[in-house]
Amino acid sequence: NQEIQKKKEEINKVDKKINDISKDIEKEIVVKHRPVFKEGKNSVKTNLDLLNSDIEKLNDKQYETLTEVIKANASRFRTKISRAMIKHKSKKFNYKKTMQNSLKTSGIPIELYYEKPKVKKTKIVCILDVSGSCAKSSKLLLRFIYELSNVFKGGVQSYAFVKDLADISDYFVNYHIDDAIEQSLKSVPRTYSDYYTALKTFNNLYLGEVDKNTIVIFLGDARNNKNESGTEFLSNIQRKAKSTIWLNTEEKPKWDVNDSIIGLYSEYMSDVREILTTNDIVKFLESFKIS
Repeated sequence: NQEIQKKKEEINKVDKKINDISKDIEKEIVVKHRPVFKEGKNSVKTNLDLLNSDIEKLNDKQYETLTEVIKANASRFRTKISRAMIKHKSKKFNYKKTMQNSLKTSGIPIELYYEKPKVKKTKIVCILDVSGSCAKSSKLLLRFIYELSNVFKGGVQSYAFVKDLADISDYFVNYHIDDAIEQSLKSVPRTYSDYYTALKTFNNLYLGEVDKNTIVIFLGDARNNKNESGTEFLSNIQRKAKSTIWLNTEEKPKWDVNDSIIGLYSEYMSDVREILTTNDIVKFLESFKIS
């Protein structure tokens, strides 16, 4: 019993050490993130205003500044995921099996047994509207996807559409981030938004990518230009997925006005968020959970 207790204490110490190291890493990332906002009182106010500015109204210089903020927060998110994975790989003492086998030999010698670690299988599927009305928001989210792809090797599948749906997953594995975004946007023909066609294509060609361990993230304003909704395809995705999240790039007062059908799509979502500013994206990254 003393030997068992000693081993359990050793395991707890290792687990605590992992937690402490992960916290130190997160603190370091936060510190590296801060210089963007440490340029004097007026600069702090300016940058905070920038964080809360409408993404679609940013000029190129402002946009580039805020992509660095997204990168820093995505890195924090990546660290959080990595910590979860490390903890999950820690050995868990199997008391029952140890005692059962110990009784066979009267406890001499005692052999400790551990449960086989369960491998995290969480996958991310991102489906992004990259039409003109969602262009800058989608670029920032594409940067987030790029960071995710560095953690979930082969575990992030990404698709972009205006009408026709394109698989852009490989770009985020084989290209530099700026080239990956450029190639992703080029892969989708410019036309009027058509969610029905995009969802139907995903349902017919890629639904197999979704299972009970998959989180599906949609980004778009849900303006469907009076086309069919495609809710039957969303229903299929919801039924197979672990959870579904919609990030809406349009302000709430405009939801379900004219050709917006976000209310209809919301019925098939675990969560719906308004994404108008970089701060909205940062808050999403902070609250996003992988379990």
